[in-house]
Amino acid sequence: MLVVSGRKPDRGWHCSGVGGAFRSQRMAVFPKPAGFDVGAMLWLSVSGPDSKRVFYSFQWLHINRASSIWGRCMKRLISLLAIIGLLASVAIAEDADKGTVDLWIEEIRTIDPLLQAVLKDHMGEAREIDSMLQAGDDIAAQKAMAAVRWKFSNLAFSRASDATAIEVLKKSGEIADILSEQYPEGCLEFVRRNLSPKAMSILDQKQIYWNYLETQRLAYEDGKNREPVARMEVGTMFEVVTEDLGVSEAEIHMLLKPENIPAAQLCSIVKKNLNIEAVRESQRGPYARANISSKRIK
Repeated sequence: MLVVSGRKPDRGWHCSGVGGAFRSQRMAVFPKPAGFDVGAMLWLSVSGPDSKRVFYSFQWLHINRASSIWGRCMKRLISLLAIIGLLASVAIAEDADKGTVDLWIEEIRTIDPLLQAVLKDHMGEAREIDSMLQAGDDIAAQKAMAAVRWKFSNLAFSRASDATAIEVLKKSGEIADILSEQYPEGCLEFVRRNLSPKAMSILDQKQIYWNYLETQRLAYEDGKNREPVARMEVGTMFEVVTEDLGVSEAEIHMLLKPENIPAAQLCSIVKKNLNIEAVRESQRGPYARANISSKRIK
């Protein structure tokens, strides 16, 4: 069992291995990774020398918050990968033959199930990211992950079935409902994909954000092998938004230029836009797809 703990953050992370594939105790001190607080702990279990397999299980405690969805998730993820990179040499030295890229991709699900699904489907890109991590270029790796995630998920979302696209929008509406009650400023942050630490803390307490990412994963899995679907026309979307959802032109402009508009009022408009149940049934699927994907499909 190899244990890495942050009980002495001022002196680094202490690592020791006992038994199994490890013939003797080993001690090493790694720098404390960003994104972990004092209580954070990582456990690495290494099997016996015959099976040559490495299993990782993680217990996350007191994780620090970053300033955005991607910042938060990616900083946590990069910290995770940095540790795995440091430990990889120990595991490989003990004749564990599974590559580091396979190991960290398996663990990404605890943070972002959609990202894990995308990387598993595009191992070429994942190996390029792994090379960046091995070279210590965390910033490049973070940008590459974001780009790969957006490129392939956006394409799949634009082709997702009505049912899976609608589920993503429903979950988005649930998030807006929670934020409207506890932190109205978070509604605009959410639609801009720039959630603050306060918003993320609220969503973490409700245990809803991971579920939102999981519905995104299901939409990705559903749409990735489908044929292209015609995107809802702008005129049709305007009709749905103004007639079905009851959003006025003035409210549309408020979202485009939200300065000096009360957060509660903006949140109310966001909730209207996400109220998929109010959309005429024949347009729910197209409206949901248009909301969860971008026009810029590559």
